[in-house]
Parts: sequence; structure tokens; C-alpha cells
Amino acid sequence: MQKWLRSIDWTAIVGSALALAFGMLVIIPASELPPQKSSSYSSEPSDNYPWWDHASFWEAFFTGLLFIYTAKLWSATKTLIGEEREESSRELRAYVLTEASDIRISPPAPPMLGVLAQGFRPYACIRIRNFGKTPAYDLRTFGNVAIVAWPIDPEELPPLDEGVPSSSDFLGPNDSRVPEYRGDFGLVLTEWDVLLLEEGSLAIVVYGKVHYRDAFDVRWTTNFRKFAGGPHGLRPTSNGAGNLLGAHSEGNCETKNDW
Repeated sequence: MQKWLRSIDWTAIVGSALALAFGMLVIIPASELPPQKSSSYSSEPSDNYPWWDHASFWEAFFTGLLFIYTAKLWSATKTLIGEEREESSRELRAYVLTEASDIRISPPAPPMLGVLAQGFRPYACIRIRNFGKTPAYDLRTFGNVAIVAWPIDPEELPPLDEGVPSSSDFLGPNDSRVPEYRGDFGLVLTEWDVLLLEEGSLAIVVYGKVHYRDAFDVRWTTNFRKFAGGPHGLRPTSNGAGNLLGAHSEGNCETKNDW
């Protein structure tokens, strides 16, 4: 209600009211007009009355004011409906974002399970969750893993293959999935890689996209970029299943688009 009141053009309303009041004072009822040559009062223009003293003029004048006010009110109502729809969409739509993530090796290497070690292929587990109040539809995720020098240069990351999604699903409110992302088949950790990852000169980067459609039929893309190594070094998870991934300062955002 308050938004509706704020959206009304009160200037137009006050102006119309003043014009109406002025017109009521100016227009003289036919019964009170002084006697003229003609036996009856006519609303048609004649030489006997000035133009402002004819009912047809004021009818047209007030009709014009009413038209202007109606047009302004219609425009304000249309804007209000659009704003309320957008606000409702923001409050109720799906928000698919990433949360807890780690990098592991395949196959696991005892006794430290998935902690990075030479001779193994790394793969990432990125948990995605719907933090919204309505489901996410047509959900598809794409990702890749690469080892690059620190600081990360996005140009050095291999192109993301969006041909085959890592997962495709419906995701309800507060539901989560943990898709796995792997790099090129030839990406095998060497002793030198592990040393430089711990020292901070290299970073193992997990990056990708999550496409989904919300309940209002709007398409969204969540971009993510996480890493291990660099300034954080290699930090094992509490259960020893892998190494923690931190969020990079760039490459993590959500955009509205037409994928």
C-alpha cells in the first residue's frame, strides 16, 4: 500500500482538483444567467458570451485533465506491478551457489586417503546448493581442473567444455548436489607439482559454471573458481579425504543470461 501511494503522481491529482474547483466557481448555472436576447441558454459558442463562459469549453477542459490523470495513474500502476513482481521474484526465486569444496586424487592413496600426492590424477568435489525458496530447473554444471602458476591468470586456464554437463537435474529448495570435476586425462601430479603447490608458486584451480532456470522462467549462470596451493598452500580436510579449496577473488559471480 505504501509503495502504491508513493508511486502516484500527486502533482497531477492536486492540479486536477484545483482546476475542478476553479471550474466550479467560474461556471454559472444556466438558471442564474442574466436574460439575453435568446430565449434559452445554449452551450454553443455565440457572440453573446466570451469563450471561457461556455459549458462546452469546460467540459473539454476537464475531460482533458481527467485523461491526463488517468494516463499517469495507469503508468504508475504498471510500474508498481512490475516492481512488485521483480521484488517477489528476488525473494522467492532459486539461488544456486557453491559451498564446501575440496580437491582429491584418484584413486585414493592410503593412509591419507585423497590428499594430493605424486602419481595421481586430481579431481574436485564442489557442493552446490539451492539457497532459494523455489526449485531450480534444467540444472546443468560444467567444470574443469588445471594446474597453473600463482597468481592465477585466467588466460592460462584451458577453455571450459560446455558440451557435456557433469550433472543435469532438478534441485529443490535447500537441496544440494556434489558433482565431480576432472581435468585432462594427462593431468597427473608430479613430485615437483606437489612441492610447488605446498610452497605457493603453483595453484590447482577448479573452475566452471552452473546453469539453471528459476520458477519465474528466468535463466541464470553461477560462475565459480576455487583453488588450492598459492598463498594458502595445501590444507587437508578434517577427515583427511582431500585438500580444502578456497574461493578465488575473481570468477565467482551470478549472471542473468540466455544460455
